Amino acid sequence: MPSDVRARTEIQRLALGEVFAGLMSALREGYRQQGWPTVMMAEAFNLASGIYVNFLTGKPTTAYKLSLSLAVPRTTVQRQLDKMVASGAAVRRGNEYQPSVSLLASPIIDLDQATATIMRGAWTVGYKGESLPVQTAVAVPRARDRLAIAETFAGIVRLTKESYVRRGWPHTCAADTIYIQSTLYLAHRRERPLSLQKLSEITGAPRATILRRLAPAMASGMVYKKQGTYQVAERFISAPVLDLDKACAIVRRAAAIIQSDRDETLAAGQEEGFQEAG
Repeated sequence: MPSDVRARTEIQRLALGEVFAGLMSALREGYRQQGWPTVMMAEAFNLASGIYVNFLTGKPTTAYKLSLSLAVPRTTVQRQLDKMVASGAAVRRGNEYQPSVSLLASPIIDLDQATATIMRGAWTVGYKGESLPVQTAVAVPRARDRLAIAETFAGIVRLTKESYVRRGWPHTCAADTIYIQSTLYLAHRRERPLSLQKLSEITGAPRATILRRLAPAMASGMVYKKQGTYQVAERFISAPVLDLDKACAIVRRAAAIIQSDRDETLAAGQEEGFQEAG
C-alpha cells in the first residue's frame, strides 16, 4: 500500500474510532442524566437508532426490517423489541413498532456532545461544510440532529458487524463488544494501554461484563493481556475492520444534516433580528 494511501487510511480509522467513542461517551452521559444503567447500552441504542431513523423518515419498523438494516439476528431484535415495549420505550401496532412518547421526550443521548463529535470527525474525513436539509416525517425537537446521530451510530455498527462476519469473527458482533474493542484500538493508537479497571471506567461496563465480552476475542488471539493491560493484536490493528469509504460517507452525510439545521436556525435568528430592527 502506498505511503499516502496508508496515511489516509490511518487518519480515517482514527477519526471513525473517535466518532464512535464520542457517541458512546455522549450516550453514557444521556443515560446518566436519565438515571439508567449503562450495561448493554450500545446494543440497546443501536436498536433504538434503527427505530428512530425509520420513524423520523416515515418508514414502517418491523422486526424483520430492523434485522436487515442493523445486521442483527431477527430473534435478537424481537427479544429487544419486546423489552422496549414492556418498559414503555416503544409502542407496538400490529407487527410494526415506533418510539413511545416518553422515548421521544428523552433524547437518550447528549445531543450537543454527539453532534459536536460528528462534526469534528466529518471535517477530518473530507466534509466541506455543505448542507443537506432533509425533511423529517414528524415534528420532534431537534429531529435532524437525532436523525443524523441515529444514522451515524447504526451505520458504523452495521458496517463493522458486516465486516466481522466476512472475516469469520461473529463472536465480536455485539455493539457493546465493538465498543470495548474500539476503545482498546484507540488506546493502542494513543500508546496508552488500558487495565481492566480503566476499561470499565471508560465504557461504563462492569469488569465482569468486559471479561465476558472479551473472552471469545482473547481465545481467538484478537485481544491479549500484557502486564496487566488488554491490547489488540497487530493483525486486528493493521487491517481495517469496516468499509472506510462507506463509513466516512455516513459521517459526512450526518454532518451535512446537522449543518442544515444550524443554517436554518441562524437564518431564522437573522430574520427575527431584521423584523425587530424594522
